[in-house]
Parts: sequence; C-alpha cells; structure tokens
Amino acid sequence: MPKSLPMKKAIDSSLEGRFGLVYARVSTKRQEREGNGLESQEVRCKSQLRALNVPYERSFYDAFTGGVDFLHRPAMQEMLRYIDEHPNKRFVVLFDDLKRFAREVEFHFNLKKAFKERNVI
Repeated sequence: MPKSLPMKKAIDSSLEGRFGLVYARVSTKRQEREGNGLESQEVRCKSQLRALNVPYERSFYDAFTGGVDFLHRPAMQEMLRYIDEHPNKRFVVLFDDLKRFAREVEFHFNLKKAFKERNVI
C-alpha cells in the first residue's frame, strides 16, 4: 500500500462532521476577467469539498485591493461572524490559493490564530 494512505485517513477523519465554507477574493478587475475571478475560485473550492466529502455550506467574497490585514476585509469579518454565530458547527474553510489566505506573514499568523480559536481547519 502507498505510504500516503494513513495520512489521507487522518485528513479524512479530521474533516468528518465539518461543513465547508469558501472564501474567494480578487484584488483587481483583471483577475475577474481572466478566470481567476470569484466564481471560478468558488467552483474549484466546491469541487475540492466534494472530493473531500465535506458538505458545502456557504461562500464569502471579497473584491479588495491593498495590503490590508485580512481580519479587516469585509467578507473575512462576515465569515468569522458566521462561524461565531454557529458555535455548535465545525467548519473547514477553503481558499483557491494560499495567496488568497494572506500574503503578509503577520496577517497569515493572525488569521491562522483566529481560525484555531474557532476550531476551524
């Protein structure tokens, strides 16, 4: 058996009982036009959720420019509020690309901490 199977099993079990949220962000109109837009990101994330057997629940969209702390982006705030308003649910959040999570190291760790505090993968 391939060595990756035990890891896959661990990932599968950590996602069990979780609901999928999608966070999509573009920073320019050009990204939207050239296929890196919000809808195409959402389609790829939903496909990944299906592959992971995680039920999709909701998407959050930001069209934002500038190096703003992700915790201050409108859709990120909305998503964190949504998670807080559903304390009995466990979530996994999908991003199409790590750059959409956070580009700045400090913001990356702040967002990672906010997810950890909420038991979000």
